[in-house]
Amino acid sequence: MTIQRLLVANRGEIALRVIKTCQKMGIETIALYTPIEAGCLAALQADMAIALPAGPLSHNYLNSDLIIELGKTYGADAIHPGYGFLSENATFAQACAVANIQFIGPTPESIQVMALKHEAKAFMEKAGVPVLPGFNGESSAPETLQNEADKMGYPLLIKAAAGGGGRGMRVVHQAKEFIPQLKRAKQEALSYFSDDRLLLERYFPAARHIEVQVIGDTYGTVCHFGTRECSLQRRHQKVIEEAPALLPADVISKMCQVSVKACTALGYVGAGTLEFLVTPDNDFYFLEMNTRLQVEHPVTEQVCGQDLVALQIIVAQGDPLPLKQSDIHISGHSIEARVYAEDPVSGFLPSTGRVQDLFFLEDDDQVRIDLGTAAGQVISAHFDPMIAKVITTGNDRPEALSRLSHVLSHSYLVGTKTNLNFLNTLVQDPNIITNQVTTRYLDENADILTCVPPLDNTWCSILLHAWLETAMSHELSTWQLNLSPTLRTQWQVDGEFVFVQFCPSTGAYTCRLGDLVISDLLDTTFADWQKTFSDFCLLSYQGICREVRFKDGIIRDRVSHQEGSLTAPMPGKVCAIYVQSGEKVCAGDKLLILEAMKMEHTITAPADGTVSQLFVKDAEQVTAGQILLELKELNNG
Repeated sequence: MTIQRLLVANRGEIALRVIKTCQKMGIETIALYTPIEAGCLAALQADMAIALPAGPLSHNYLNSDLIIELGKTYGADAIHPGYGFLSENATFAQACAVANIQFIGPTPESIQVMALKHEAKAFMEKAGVPVLPGFNGESSAPETLQNEADKMGYPLLIKAAAGGGGRGMRVVHQAKEFIPQLKRAKQEALSYFSDDRLLLERYFPAARHIEVQVIGDTYGTVCHFGTRECSLQRRHQKVIEEAPALLPADVISKMCQVSVKACTALGYVGAGTLEFLVTPDNDFYFLEMNTRLQVEHPVTEQVCGQDLVALQIIVAQGDPLPLKQSDIHISGHSIEARVYAEDPVSGFLPSTGRVQDLFFLEDDDQVRIDLGTAAGQVISAHFDPMIAKVITTGNDRPEALSRLSHVLSHSYLVGTKTNLNFLNTLVQDPNIITNQVTTRYLDENADILTCVPPLDNTWCSILLHAWLETAMSHELSTWQLNLSPTLRTQWQVDGEFVFVQFCPSTGAYTCRLGDLVISDLLDTTFADWQKTFSDFCLLSYQGICREVRFKDGIIRDRVSHQEGSLTAPMPGKVCAIYVQSGEKVCAGDKLLILEAMKMEHTITAPADGTVSQLFVKDAEQVTAGQILLELKELNNG
């Protein structure tokens, strides 16, 4: 068959990712969205966009009957499930087949075999893949499991048989912990997977998480696309992934060979990932197989030069893989960081809100941003908090890491808290740079890695320079500043109040933050970059970005003025207009005055030019960012 119209049964960045490949292949796409996601990037990019009902996931993205009905109604030849949601649901895959809609993924039989951990382990062991020692019996009786645990010895891992993503998983260090942890694992397994069956596995505290990417076709060909390192996890949730894994060549070769052998025995069709635990001695054991596209698939694409989504579609159409194993070459190194709407400082609590503005630096072809959120969109508690994936590639790992740090330190999102500072701390951590990490590294060092550096002399100088620029822009002339023996002000830095005294004539300052008192002389350290919004600004230095509110005004961007619209820097009322359309002005001329919070703010001409159009009138209330007038600069003709 030839797929002509494809419905993407997912949302966010993966929906947009699938749509982009379909566009390259000439396939029409149908996007789905809930009311809170109206205007999302996927809906804007797709050929068609269909609204789903509001409410819990069972009403929309997990409503398999509704999604198949929409596919039939709108003439979809195929459904791509992305990852999560219905991507590993054998019943859904079968229902697609019954509806004569091609499911972009493996057969229902393959999904079912790998869905239950004990069945997957039994199959892999029979196929010659090393598996973790443990108990995979059908009995879930607490007494039976306790006896088996005592035989195995501790520490051990309790896992949900139908689980994944770290759900229903508990580490037990000694016998007296077993029953309490068993109860928690059963409750979580039942809640997330409607199946409270459990299995026990030997636990390796100093292990790494390595995976192998495979794709198979209907002609019995299975190819691997190398390995990925996914050891940087927080509570079993991946944070940073990279390709290839840093393992001896013979270990990688053996791991990839057994993966291909097992998938061939399974008759596997489509994209899949075999996950392995690797010990300090480089012994490896099968953990599970994800019968779908992984979140971290971009790093494999970057080092292989292949489009895995396109290959998924090709084999789903019944066509053979357009390449052989000998055609797949690993070149360079690629690293992905997941940007989440969460607050690392507060224990990684999810953060919600409307995105006011966002920017991810994408300054060369070795930087890839997989983004599913735009300004104006709402980050909702109903969905996974991932906002974007930042992927950088280099000739080697140090180059890729350096590029990733540069991109992260020049990116921002306003409207909700994110883990951007945390991610940049990770990629600058000495142990991560030298790859001396295990799956426990982030959890064991969370207090250190999530700690935002406190205010110090350097940051005080950065803040003072920014505030002085603000004060001279809005409150003080140069001569007023020089005549003032001491200036006192108050800032709010990352939500904390800072009380400041500054002597302009000597450069001496004192900053007080709670019990912290910093006194020094102003030096020449400025922010690496700064970005201004209506009532606050972002200041970034060495990868740490702070949100700052100055009492005495709003900071202005240190960027050259470009011809075009002048906008209101904050909400307020127009209390005076000094120009009219067609009037010539000189740089520094007063254009109009805004009154906000009992203070007057003068808007001046940034360059010589002509007022081409005036959009406001006297006494009019304006919002932050509203266009006030258009200025045509003389030097631009």
